Amino acid sequence: MEVDVLIYINTLKNFFDKDQQAYEDMFGTLTINKDIFFKKIIKIANKNYKENGEAILSTEQIYEVVDELLGKKLSQKEEETKLHPSFKKILKDFPPFSLN
Repeated sequence: MEVDVLIYINTLKNFFDKDQQAYEDMFGTLTINKDIFFKKIIKIANKNYKENGEAILSTEQIYEVVDELLGKKLSQKEEETKLHPSFKKILKDFPPFSLN
């Protein structure tokens, strides 16, 4: 594993370990297997690093992993096409989020 990927993963792990509110914001009240989550994140981070030289995942990439782990879609692809590119519909019953 590349050093940049390792630094990114360790930073992300520390962030979720220290900030319980961020963890709840990401996963809600559901319990997920952190080992599986981070294995998927590592796989995508390695791919990003090889393709772009940057290990950091985009918001969309992280939500795809979360969607997969929770077994449901948190975003609607049809609604995304109608929104301005700086906004993204992530949660069904909430307004779009600004990606700025």
